Amino acid sequence: MALFDANNVVRYKLSGGVWTDDGGAGNGYTLSVNGAVGQIAGHSGESNTAAELVVNDDISDAPKNLYRADNASLSVTGAMTIAGWVYAKASTTYPTQGSCIASKSMNTSNQRGFILYRDGTDGKLKLYISSDGTSTSVVTASSTGTVAQGQWVHCCGVYDGTDVRVYINGTQDGTPAAWTAGIKDNTAAFRIGLYNSVDAAVYGY
Repeated sequence: MALFDANNVVRYKLSGGVWTDDGGAGNGYTLSVNGAVGQIAGHSGESNTAAELVVNDDISDAPKNLYRADNASLSVTGAMTIAGWVYAKASTTYPTQGSCIASKSMNTSNQRGFILYRDGTDGKLKLYISSDGTSTSVVTASSTGTVAQGQWVHCCGVYDGTDVRVYINGTQDGTPAAWTAGIKDNTAAFRIGLYNSVDAAVYGY
């Protein structure tokens, strides 16, 4: 999982239970753990492991996620790229449950920012951005295709200062959404596997 702007903010391999940034920008941020985050086999062709953020097929279960409290380096307000390998699992109890891949956003106190997620209703990859923290000044770029469940998929969201777009397995998917208003500099934590509350927790990673 990586969050990049012009200064290469953070990169996390999430392998072997090590949650430390190794992106080379000198930030060295270690993620804190919320819940019993497990380890599963990594994506195809790799010998690494990956963070398991499953919510036990029940959104009332305690959320599992990795997070870093807000700080200046994580407050990306302009062009950025956020990307990672995701293994989405189907939920029999909540088949339309969405999967938050990464976020820096909260609904409370107008602290919305950005959210990269798999929409549980249509299975599409989406990047949501708010420029002022409210739910009014927002844009969402959506893929045309879907993020398949039960396999590793590379998911990427890009904002270049002019357009917002998403990529699935390295290929742009869907129509870019025009946006020049930037991203809210908010006080929310940067989270992998959770947005706002348990009802938006990732199911499978």
